[in-house]
Amino acid sequence: MAAPYPPTPLRQESESPRSSRRLSGPWLSLPIQFFGGGAALGSILTFLLLFSSGDTYDGLITMISAAFSGAALAALGMLIATILGLPLRVARPLRNWWQRRGWLVAIIFAIVGLCGLVLSLVFGSDVLVPSGGPGAPGGLARDPQPALFYGSTLLTALGLMHVLPSPRASRGRS
Repeated sequence: MAAPYPPTPLRQESESPRSSRRLSGPWLSLPIQFFGGGAALGSILTFLLLFSSGDTYDGLITMISAAFSGAALAALGMLIATILGLPLRVARPLRNWWQRRGWLVAIIFAIVGLCGLVLSLVFGSDVLVPSGGPGAPGGLARDPQPALFYGSTLLTALGLMHVLPSPRASRGRS
């Protein structure tokens, strides 16, 4: 006699409901935005720091220090933006607002922050950098206006960190 129901396939370990929800809901876009936005912000900051070196550009050392400084500032900015943006991911009313129209605010934040980064160089001050020794160049460098530079870095990080809204959480959780 045959079984009244067809046999059900055995569930494999990778198909468990717990493992499929590991990065679901409001946390799915977090690593994508953190590393992607951090790479974009780090590249922009590195370019701006190289641009501000002016006559003191000495080649490889300036490039390496600008790259490390840009990456460190971008990582710090993205970390602060992640912490400040946690209520958007945790509180349901804020998350619903963000999914409907918050991405537009994030894009505006990023654009205003990028404009502020450029303006921080415009309103910055020229600094006479002495020669570091024989063969080391001295000259004029452009220091960005600090409050505008750091504020714009944080505003750009907030915008880049929150462009992609988190996906809606599924209703039928087990």
